[in-house]
Amino acid sequence: MALRLAGEPNGIQELVECIAYENLLKESGDLEAGTKTITATSKQGTPDYTWGPELPTAPDGLSVLRAVLRSLLTIDSMTAGTLNISIEVNGTERISDTATATGDKINTVDLTSGQFNLGSATQIDVYLWVDSGNAVISVCQLWLVPGTCTTAWEEVYRITRTGLITQVCELRRVGTGTVQAQLRPYSSSYNYVKYQQLAAASGHNDHLRALLVVCNEGLSVYFTGSVATDANYTYHIYFFVRSLM
Repeated sequence: MALRLAGEPNGIQELVECIAYENLLKESGDLEAGTKTITATSKQGTPDYTWGPELPTAPDGLSVLRAVLRSLLTIDSMTAGTLNISIEVNGTERISDTATATGDKINTVDLTSGQFNLGSATQIDVYLWVDSGNAVISVCQLWLVPGTCTTAWEEVYRITRTGLITQVCELRRVGTGTVQAQLRPYSSSYNYVKYQQLAAASGHNDHLRALLVVCNEGLSVYFTGSVATDANYTYHIYFFVRSLM
């Protein structure tokens, strides 16, 4: 029912809006169908592995400020002393590392706004080379998702609506640690609401969290994790906004 003040010809209408951002985790699967022997001793012009995931376009009222890229390489054997790893995102190197032993090698990096695409493919290229000898790779897997790998608080989303806001999401991580999130007024760092995801031994966390806040300036959503090689994210996130117009 519309509210009506004395002298007003028309009532004040309530607006209820759902801002939904869904299906956010992009996984490459294993890009190596068998095994690959790396013998190049310098970075080559053609990448060893490529992947082009497409993150969805953000709905009106929501800005995506940060995404996390996670990589996993499994090294079966090495005669080389060093395996060099370079991962480029849209033509710019974002991960540079080395491996000196067999086993799993995990890298993560946060990408800020402008370093990844929404609504079109983000080009990810993996380059590998050795100092001498060879290295045999059996797994190359990549993940890209709005989120963060840092153990500090980082702003991932910003909602520009005001009113009575219910925020619902599933906090998850690729890795082994604990992920947490905060809601804050985006113009300040105080009077925030904090909620925490329970830790799990492995795989994805998948616990639903819902919060109700009154907001007159917009909201920021911050994430943090306990392990620097985790990708901390939410697979779906929803904002239900009630306001007067």
